[in-house]
Amino acid sequence: MSDWGDLQIAEYRFRVTEALLRANLIPGPRFYWTLRVYSTGPLDDERINPCLYSENLLGLLNVKIARWTDIIGKKLRWDACYNERFDSAEASMDVYSSEDISNATLEFLEAPSGLAIRWQGVTEVSSEKFDNYTEIQFNLDTGVVFEGFATIDISEDKAVDQLRQFVTEEPLMNPKSIGDGILLFEPSSKKEGRGQL
Repeated sequence: MSDWGDLQIAEYRFRVTEALLRANLIPGPRFYWTLRVYSTGPLDDERINPCLYSENLLGLLNVKIARWTDIIGKKLRWDACYNERFDSAEASMDVYSSEDISNATLEFLEAPSGLAIRWQGVTEVSSEKFDNYTEIQFNLDTGVVFEGFATIDISEDKAVDQLRQFVTEEPLMNPKSIGDGILLFEPSSKKEGRGQL
């Protein structure tokens, strides 16, 4: 079995090519998690590249942890995609256009080489092959790479202290710049490789 898994949308199956999880801290403070899953595969006579993503996993918003592995075993659920309390969407899938994911469960699982997820839900797909915007069930099982903890618009001399408000025990490597005002702290205990079910 390969490290990456499969995404099934209705009767169509797509191979996952990459899955990335990252924790982020911005001034406020606000500690949130992003998840992106990329896949590819044939849809009848064409090849498409479905992407599932969440810019803010609301079930983990501002949750304090000791280490990143504390999310293993957590199970997030939502019915409606739009969360009025947080004024934010839970997650989306992009096939031909970006559409909401609703009636969903997302589980974080321990895997021999790291982290894996199991994600089920309902979305819509703008295509005649899916009867245009019909509610469609999807299932995803795949390994995930945890990238690390990113601090955004926080100076390097204050970043660790502010991160410690939410990540209390994780040994961290020296940060590296990954963009304008973004520092990435990788955990020194991070397992290498991808998780698999």
